Amino acid sequence: MSGQRVHERYPLRFTVTVLHEGAAYTTETRNVSLGGFFVELVGPIPFNAPVRVVFRLASLKEDTEVDATVRWKQPDGLGLQFGSLRAIDVWGLNQLFKAQTSIG
Repeated sequence: MSGQRVHERYPLRFTVTVLHEGAAYTTETRNVSLGGFFVELVGPIPFNAPVRVVFRLASLKEDTEVDATVRWKQPDGLGLQFGSLRAIDVWGLNQLFKAQTSIG
């Protein structure tokens, strides 16, 4: 089953801050799933690097902060895989997904 996605991706855009080695990069998501997201970020963050991401979900009153790992790179951005999400963050993401169309 290699190469198959576990979570559906949704074409959602919202602001994210990616923290890596003392630097903060503010960018936007291009697509989002419960497993992670693609962010439009060209920079010095290497493949497999640990990062921390901070973002606000509309249905929650506080920022979501989660550890993530760079799982793939493209010339225009990074694919980030989440570490562990809190139950409230999963709920908040699912609220966003309800009205969206999956992209595969």
